Amino acid sequence: MADTDRAPGIRAAALLAAALAAALWARGAAAQSTIERLTASEDPSSDVAGVGKSPAQADERPRFSLRRDESLGRHSVGLAIGQTFLQGRFKKKYADGGISPGLYYNYTASHSFDLLVNLHSSTFKREADDGPATEAGVAGLAVGVKVHFFKFDSLSVFGIAGPGFYKPSVHDPDKEEDKRDSESKAVFGHHFGGGGELELNRRVSLAFIAHYHDPYDIKERAGRPKAAGRYYKLLMAGFYAF
Repeated sequence: MADTDRAPGIRAAALLAAALAAALWARGAAAQSTIERLTASEDPSSDVAGVGKSPAQADERPRFSLRRDESLGRHSVGLAIGQTFLQGRFKKKYADGGISPGLYYNYTASHSFDLLVNLHSSTFKREADDGPATEAGVAGLAVGVKVHFFKFDSLSVFGIAGPGFYKPSVHDPDKEEDKRDSESKAVFGHHFGGGGELELNRRVSLAFIAHYHDPYDIKERAGRPKAAGRYYKLLMAGFYAF
C-alpha cells in the first residue's frame, strides 16, 4: 500500500494519541477533585464514613465520580451491530461496506482500565453492471485496553486501543479461475476507538462505539488479488454483566 494511502490512518493515530493523553490528564485532575470532595469536612474529627455529618450528607455521592468498588472484577458480554466503512484498497477495488454484527467481551480490571476483546467477521459485495460481483471480507480478533476518562451519573466516556489478529480476504472475478481469491492468511494489526456507555441498571448497559481497524498488508503470490485495506465501524452495543 502506498504511503500516501496510509497517511490518513497515521494522522488519525497521532491525533488519537494526543487526545488520549489530554483526556487522561483531565481525568487525573477530576479524580483528584473527587477525592478532595470525599475527604473534605468542616469538622476535622469527621471521616469519609460520615462521622460528624447528617444522614443526608453522609449518603451524598458526587455526580462526577470513580466507578463503584462492587463493579470491579466483573465480566460482561456484548452484542453489537452497526455500519462498517471499508477504506483503502478494499473500497477502491472490491466493496464499500455495509451493516455488520460484532461481539464484545469486557473485564473490569480497575477504576480506570478494562480489558476489551472484540470478535467480528463480515463479507461485503459490490455488484457489477456487466458481470459477477467483487467481494471483500474482514474478520478479526482485537484485544485492547479500555480507558475510562470520566463518569457522570450512569454515563461513562472511554477510549480503546490495542493489537489485533486479522484475516482479510478479497474475491476478484476478473482474474483467472484458480486465482480469483486472495490467499487465506492471518496477519497482525492494530485498532483504536472510543465511545460512551450508559449503565441502565446493575446488569445491563448500552454503548455507542467508533472502532477503527488496520490489519497489516498481506504479501500475495503473483497473479492473486491483494487483500489490503483498513476499515472502521460505528456500532451500537448492548452489554450484560455477570
